[in-house]
Amino acid sequence: MLKDMPMPATPLEAPIGAVTVFINLARITRRGRIMLEAGEHTLVIGQLPDTLQEESVRASGRGEGLKILGVEAKTEFTTVVADVNELIAHLEALQDSDRLLLQQDEVQKHRLEFLKTLREQGALNFAKTLAYSEAQLKDATGFAAYVAEQTETIHAERHKIQQARRTLEKEIKVQQARIARRSSQTNAERTVQVSVLAGQAGEIELEIEYVVQGAWWTPLYDVRLGDNDVTLTYLAEIRQTSGEDWPPVPLALSTAKPATSARLPELEAWYVDALRPPIPAARAARLPMQTKAAFENEGLAAADAEYEADKPAFALPDAASQAEIAQATIEASGASVTYRVEKPVSVPADGTPYKATVTVQRLAVKLDYLSVPKLAEEAYLRATITNTSDYLLLPGSAAIYHGADFVGKTQLDLTAPNEEFQTQLGVDDRVRITRELLKRDVGKTLIGNTRRTAFSYKISVHSLLPHATKISVSDHLPVSRHEQIKVKLSDATPEPAQHNDLNILQWTLDLNPQHKREIIYSFTVEHPREMTVIGLD
Repeated sequence: MLKDMPMPATPLEAPIGAVTVFINLARITRRGRIMLEAGEHTLVIGQLPDTLQEESVRASGRGEGLKILGVEAKTEFTTVVADVNELIAHLEALQDSDRLLLQQDEVQKHRLEFLKTLREQGALNFAKTLAYSEAQLKDATGFAAYVAEQTETIHAERHKIQQARRTLEKEIKVQQARIARRSSQTNAERTVQVSVLAGQAGEIELEIEYVVQGAWWTPLYDVRLGDNDVTLTYLAEIRQTSGEDWPPVPLALSTAKPATSARLPELEAWYVDALRPPIPAARAARLPMQTKAAFENEGLAAADAEYEADKPAFALPDAASQAEIAQATIEASGASVTYRVEKPVSVPADGTPYKATVTVQRLAVKLDYLSVPKLAEEAYLRATITNTSDYLLLPGSAAIYHGADFVGKTQLDLTAPNEEFQTQLGVDDRVRITRELLKRDVGKTLIGNTRRTAFSYKISVHSLLPHATKISVSDHLPVSRHEQIKVKLSDATPEPAQHNDLNILQWTLDLNPQHKREIIYSFTVEHPREMTVIGLD
């Protein structure tokens, strides 16, 4: 009979020892030590967050003859009334302080009103006494200075009171939110229970891992252009609202995207069919239900193959045979990479962003210029950078600097090691560009029933740079959306390096120091005389 009784639960203090943050969640590692007698025991780790995913809980341990029999996440119902009462008491103390400040402000307001009345009456009285030579001007001046000094003092005191009240107002709102959040919570506590078998009495170490939602990190970059290279600072902005604060522990950032489902992607059948007109309502009402169902579902059946992944059985060998996990600054696993932050990091659960430096890399760069003068008569410095580091650059926002000067922001795309990426480094005023219309002639003679309009443009590029460089200049011709409108490039000097199907023209020019180049191109638009063409400049 005694053998069927449940084992008593033993609380285990297991603080957070490490955190791995993924793009959309985090894996928490807790560790704890305890002395156990030989035999079976149930160890309980409590005060875990509601965002814990039960299926993610794993346990391992160390100790002579220690075996893990099972691990289970549970919800323990408790009471939080005492905690709410403490929060309410603190809120009332804050409100009492605010009322006291309000009373002090009222006193200062009354003083201000008294001074105003005193100033008005004093001015009148001094005017009369000065008229009858019963008072001297210095008395009036001294009185005015006294009133001004007291008024300034009162305003300064009221300003301090208002600042203190604004600070209190924020604290009161935070406290009210805490009370509302705590009051709306169910009286429940998440726990993890680990059943172990101790082969002999002694100290054991237990480690549990679980995944929580409400945690993420995003990449940020600083791209700083030097003389011959680019310094890329790779930052990570970490936020979490998982429900538990992370103390200063080793922090890892992973580029992996853990799947929330174990299903593999499967294609369904792809059907095509002739358009079937809808059944008239009157006819549909006369059809039997079976006939209507057959008509509506004809040709629309699709395969629905379900794939359910079996949960792997969790079995832990004896502690003595447990393998160590290799740790490094960068860890690659398949298509994902894990970055380990060098300094332990503390991240509260209030969503406040914390920035950590992943790496600082000096990368080789090729510089040239890009211009689309029809949109902006400016030259943009363009950098083609090769990611010669071992780091995978995730998509993220990048701040661009020329030395110490901030010049703008851009967006970096996903870039693997040894892959190139391009980014703009702002406008360079030392490359001057103009675009002008040289000619727009509407032909006065008709070729049959066809009217021809000729256009000619000139783009001037003037380099004031002290060194040679290249510039890519883009412009375009109209694209006809009607078979009777014909657009043709008549002439271009120099010839464009690219001319695609959308009539985008691109030239690549070599610019020497203090050098000027010109691009002149012409095109014609032909259409029937009676046709009105829209879209031309």
